[in-house]
Amino acid sequence: MKKNDKRIVNFGSGNVDEVYNGLKMLLIVLVILGIFYLLTAYIINKDSKKDSSKSNEDVEIQYKEILAGSSFSMSDSEYFVLYYDKSNEDLSSDIDSLISNYEVKEDAISLYTVDISNSFNKNIVSDSSNIEPVSASELKINGTTLIKFSDKKVIDYIESYDMIKEYLN
Repeated sequence: MKKNDKRIVNFGSGNVDEVYNGLKMLLIVLVILGIFYLLTAYIINKDSKKDSSKSNEDVEIQYKEILAGSSFSMSDSEYFVLYYDKSNEDLSSDIDSLISNYEVKEDAISLYTVDISNSFNKNIVSDSSNIEPVSASELKINGTTLIKFSDKKVIDYIESYDMIKEYLN
């Protein structure tokens, strides 16, 4: 006689609960990652809209203020370089006004400025002036000075604010 061997396999509810909890955890992680993705995409899109509105504005690169060492190497064939102390607020205000008035003239040539209070330009500041420098290393400035260059050579050398004002007007 045959015996019916019946085996009852008990998968137990513990294994099903573990699988269910694992799937639930995976779903929660995916939802959180999805939220971060959407949030990041929104922020990037928002920033790119701001940047695109800024790109329509004209960008002006400021070349008017130079270092003293560049005085002899500007690309213009004829130009002025004005050396003055920008830390002196009264003088700086007067000079800014003078430059603005000069630059609106039709026959104005390029005018560059050098801040002699800048630590990079301290090597040209001296107690005595060299009115005939042939290179940047020979520049010696004693106070507010305007130098006119033509073909990278000094043509005129004017000292003092009053003389410069008269020269540019």
